[in-house]
Amino acid sequence: VLCRSADIRRADMRLTCQKIIDNIINDDDKFKFGRTKIFFRAGLVAYMEKLRSDRLKACGVMIQKHFRGYLHRNRYLRIRTATLLLQRFTRGYVARRRVHNIRRTAAALVLQCHVRGWLQRVWYNRLRYVITRIQACARGCWARER
Repeated sequence: VLCRSADIRRADMRLTCQKIIDNIINDDDKFKFGRTKIFFRAGLVAYMEKLRSDRLKACGVMIQKHFRGYLHRNRYLRIRTATLLLQRFTRGYVARRRVHNIRRTAAALVLQCHVRGWLQRVWYNRLRYVITRIQACARGCWARER
């Protein structure tokens, strides 16, 4: 737990232990290598256990961090997908409504155009009829006077 996997030499465990202890303990007076054991001064084993416990705690926190990140990322992606789906349907609905209103407006303009033209033709024909009747009466009066 206290070393990197690159530092471990399976063939020579004594060298591996020396590398680990050299990395952790700076003072050579605090430990001594025997033939089959390592002897530590008072409190050094507790210090190394504390380092080991801290490293395991840090590894646990790292695992929790990555797992929580995974959960929240998946939750975010689900929410994002649902939001995009709702936006897509809403935008489609709004676009269809807008096109429907544009078509209704265009149809209303065509109807207004035809109705206004018809009203003008009716007004013009009535006016022409009235004017021709007035002209006919006036000409008749003048003809009778002459």
